[in-house]
Amino acid sequence: MVWIHKTPRAKYNNKKIIMDGIKFDSIKESTRYKELLLLQKANKIKDLELQKKLIIQNKMKTNQGILREINYIADFYYFDNDLRKYIIEDVKGFKTKDFSLKFKLIINRYDAVFRLNSYLNNKHEIKDYIKLWM
Repeated sequence: MVWIHKTPRAKYNNKKIIMDGIKFDSIKESTRYKELLLLQKANKIKDLELQKKLIIQNKMKTNQGILREINYIADFYYFDNDLRKYIIEDVKGFKTKDFSLKFKLIINRYDAVFRLNSYLNNKHEIKDYIKLWM
């Protein structure tokens, strides 16, 4: 069953949705979740996680006190059986400055593929970013 939240206008004009008891930030994100469930049933992917917290920078103690950790919440995190790698996936309808920075830091820190599933300028694109060692 699918419910669309009737809330005040969202920050990025997205519509929050509840599907199978799970809250998604957009209809596009919930649609991608359904696709990933099918891929999991077909044994193309495994270990699907939603809203996975990834640490970019651990908390640290300074002479001025403790600095909080910096983290990133990925929409989806799973293992791709064909690529034999973990995938960090985010569905974006709008790129923020915060996202642009964190996504670069995530690529640098984790040995995984960063899959950007974007809907920018009414154009749907899926791009994989893989860190190449220099």
